Amino acid sequence: VPSNMRSQLIEKGSNTIILDAYNANPSSMEAALRNLATAGAKNKVAILADMYELGEDTVSEHQRIGHLIQELGIDQTFVCGPLMLDAAKVNPRITHFETKQELIRYFSAHPFDQKLILIKASRGMGLETILEHLRLSILASFHSSLCKIPFFLDFISFRIFSSSSINVL
Repeated sequence: VPSNMRSQLIEKGSNTIILDAYNANPSSMEAALRNLATAGAKNKVAILADMYELGEDTVSEHQRIGHLIQELGIDQTFVCGPLMLDAAKVNPRITHFETKQELIRYFSAHPFDQKLILIKASRGMGLETILEHLRLSILASFHSSLCKIPFFLDFISFRIFSSSSINVL
Protein backbone atom coordinates (compact mmCIF):
# COMPACT_ATOMS: atom_id res chain seq x y z
CA VAL A 1 0.00 0.00 0.00
CA PRO A 2 1.55 3.33 -1.01
CA SER A 3 2.37 5.83 1.73
CA ASN A 4 3.30 8.84 -0.36
CA MET A 5 -0.14 10.36 -1.10
CA ARG A 6 -0.37 8.35 -4.33
CA SER A 7 -3.46 6.15 -3.96
CA GLN A 8 -2.64 5.67 -0.28
CA LEU A 9 -5.38 3.74 1.60
CA ILE A 10 -6.18 5.01 5.09
CA GLU A 11 -8.77 3.52 7.47
CA LYS A 12 -10.39 6.10 9.77
CA GLY A 13 -13.22 4.89 11.93
CA SER A 14 -15.80 3.34 9.63
CA ASN A 15 -14.41 5.20 6.60
CA THR A 16 -11.83 4.25 4.02
CA ILE A 17 -9.90 7.12 2.47
CA ILE A 18 -7.99 6.99 -0.80
CA LEU A 19 -5.44 9.78 -0.47
CA ASP A 20 -4.19 10.68 -3.95
CA ALA A 21 -3.15 14.29 -3.40
CA TYR A 22 0.36 14.14 -4.80
CA ASN A 23 -0.57 15.18 -8.31
CA ALA A 24 -3.59 15.65 -10.56
CA ASN A 25 -4.05 16.06 -14.26
CA PRO A 26 -7.13 15.32 -16.34
CA SER A 27 -6.21 11.68 -17.06
CA SER A 28 -5.20 10.83 -13.47
CA MET A 29 -8.32 12.57 -12.13
CA GLU A 30 -10.51 10.60 -14.54
CA ALA A 31 -8.80 7.31 -13.63
CA ALA A 32 -9.20 7.97 -9.90
CA LEU A 33 -12.89 8.86 -10.31
CA ARG A 34 -13.56 5.79 -12.46
CA ASN A 35 -11.85 3.58 -9.87
CA LEU A 36 -13.96 5.14 -7.11
CA ALA A 37 -17.15 4.62 -9.14
CA THR A 38 -16.42 0.92 -9.71
CA ALA A 39 -15.35 0.18 -6.13
CA GLY A 40 -17.59 -2.18 -4.18
CA ALA A 41 -18.50 0.38 -1.51
CA LYS A 42 -22.02 1.76 -1.26
CA ASN A 43 -21.35 5.34 -0.11
CA LYS A 44 -18.77 7.03 -2.30
CA VAL A 45 -17.46 10.55 -1.76
CA ALA A 46 -15.06 12.50 -3.97
CA ILE A 47 -13.16 15.44 -2.50
CA LEU A 48 -11.33 17.18 -5.32
CA ALA A 49 -9.40 20.38 -5.81
CA ASP A 50 -7.91 22.33 -8.69
CA MET A 51 -5.77 20.77 -11.40
CA TYR A 52 -2.89 23.10 -12.22
CA GLU A 53 -0.77 23.72 -15.32
CA LEU A 54 -3.46 23.01 -17.91
CA GLY A 55 -3.00 26.23 -19.84
CA GLU A 56 -5.76 27.12 -22.28
CA ASP A 57 -7.53 23.82 -21.50
CA THR A 58 -8.07 24.71 -17.82
CA VAL A 59 -11.77 25.58 -18.07
CA SER A 60 -12.73 22.77 -20.45
CA GLU A 61 -10.85 20.09 -18.48
CA HIS A 62 -12.45 21.11 -15.18
CA GLN A 63 -15.86 21.14 -16.89
CA ARG A 64 -15.15 17.67 -18.30
CA ILE A 65 -14.49 16.42 -14.77
CA GLY A 66 -17.84 17.88 -13.66
CA HIS A 67 -19.62 16.01 -16.47
CA LEU A 68 -17.71 12.81 -15.69
CA ILE A 69 -18.77 12.93 -12.02
CA GLN A 70 -22.39 13.25 -13.14
CA GLU A 71 -22.00 10.36 -15.57
CA LEU A 72 -20.39 8.10 -12.95
CA GLY A 73 -23.04 8.78 -10.31
CA ILE A 74 -20.67 9.41 -7.40
CA ASP A 75 -22.87 9.80 -4.27
CA GLN A 76 -21.35 13.06 -3.01
CA THR A 77 -18.72 15.34 -4.50
CA PHE A 78 -17.03 18.28 -2.83
CA VAL A 79 -14.62 20.47 -4.75
CA CYS A 80 -12.49 23.39 -3.75
CA GLY A 81 -10.52 26.07 -5.47
CA PRO A 82 -11.38 28.67 -8.09
CA LEU A 83 -10.69 26.33 -11.02
CA MET A 84 -13.03 23.60 -9.74
CA LEU A 85 -15.88 26.11 -9.88
CA ASP A 86 -16.05 25.22 -13.58
CA ALA A 87 -16.79 21.58 -12.64
CA ALA A 88 -19.52 22.69 -10.24
CA LYS A 89 -21.12 24.95 -12.85
CA VAL A 90 -21.85 22.00 -15.14
CA ASN A 91 -22.97 19.63 -12.38
CA PRO A 92 -25.44 20.95 -9.80
CA ARG A 93 -24.82 17.94 -7.51
CA ILE A 94 -21.26 19.13 -6.83
CA THR A 95 -20.73 21.22 -3.72
CA HIS A 96 -18.10 23.92 -4.34
CA PHE A 97 -15.93 25.69 -1.77
CA GLU A 98 -13.76 28.60 -2.85
CA THR A 99 -11.00 27.82 -0.34
CA LYS A 100 -9.61 24.83 1.50
CA GLN A 101 -10.43 26.58 4.79
CA GLU A 102 -14.15 26.65 3.86
CA LEU A 103 -13.95 22.96 3.01
CA ILE A 104 -12.29 22.22 6.37
CA ARG A 105 -15.00 24.13 8.25
CA TYR A 106 -17.66 22.11 6.47
CA PHE A 107 -16.02 18.76 7.26
CA SER A 108 -15.47 19.74 10.87
CA ALA A 109 -19.23 20.22 11.22
CA HIS A 110 -20.35 17.24 9.07
CA PRO A 111 -18.70 13.93 10.01
CA PHE A 112 -18.68 11.01 7.59
CA ASP A 113 -19.73 7.48 8.49
CA GLN A 114 -19.19 4.32 6.42
CA LYS A 115 -17.91 6.13 3.33
CA LEU A 116 -15.28 5.42 0.71
CA ILE A 117 -13.62 8.81 0.24
CA LEU A 118 -11.32 9.85 -2.61
CA ILE A 119 -9.10 12.89 -1.97
CA LYS A 120 -7.47 14.08 -5.22
CA ALA A 121 -5.83 17.34 -6.27
CA SER A 122 -2.72 18.93 -7.69
CA ARG A 123 0.19 19.01 -5.28
CA GLY A 124 0.04 22.80 -4.97
CA MET A 125 -3.41 22.60 -3.35
CA GLY A 126 -2.07 20.71 -0.33
CA LEU A 127 -5.38 18.87 -0.06
CA GLU A 128 -3.87 16.19 2.18
CA THR A 129 -4.10 18.70 5.04
CA ILE A 130 -7.87 18.17 5.19
CA LEU A 131 -7.22 14.59 6.31
CA GLU A 132 -6.58 15.80 9.86
CA HIS A 133 -9.96 17.50 9.87
CA LEU A 134 -11.71 14.42 8.51
CA ARG A 135 -10.12 12.53 11.40
CA LEU A 136 -11.40 15.13 13.84
CA SER A 137 -14.86 14.85 12.35
CA ILE A 138 -14.79 11.08 12.66
CA LEU A 139 -13.43 11.28 16.21
CA ALA A 140 -15.95 13.96 17.11
CA SER A 141 -18.74 11.68 15.95
CA PHE A 142 -17.29 8.78 17.96
CA HIS A 143 -16.68 11.05 20.96
CA SER A 144 -20.26 12.35 20.96
CA SER A 145 -21.61 8.82 21.27
CA LEU A 146 -19.08 7.99 23.98
CA CYS A 147 -20.09 11.05 25.96
CA LYS A 148 -23.48 9.47 26.55
CA ILE A 149 -21.91 6.47 28.32
CA PRO A 150 -20.83 8.29 31.54
CA PHE A 151 -24.37 9.57 32.05
CA PHE A 152 -25.69 6.04 31.66
CA LEU A 153 -23.02 4.70 34.03
CA ASP A 154 -23.79 7.46 36.55
CA PHE A 155 -27.45 6.48 36.39
CA ILE A 156 -26.60 2.78 36.94
CA SER A 157 -24.24 3.66 39.83
CA PHE A 158 -26.89 5.86 41.41
CA ARG A 159 -29.51 3.09 41.15
CA ILE A 160 -27.15 0.50 42.68
CA PHE A 161 -25.95 2.89 45.38
CA SER A 162 -29.43 4.09 46.32
CA SER A 163 -30.84 0.56 46.52
CA SER A 164 -28.03 -0.65 48.81
CA SER A 165 -28.24 -0.24 52.51
CA ILE A 166 -25.20 1.52 53.88
CA ASN A 167 -24.23 1.41 57.52
CA VAL A 168 -22.05 4.27 58.62
CA LEU A 169 -20.37 3.89 62.01
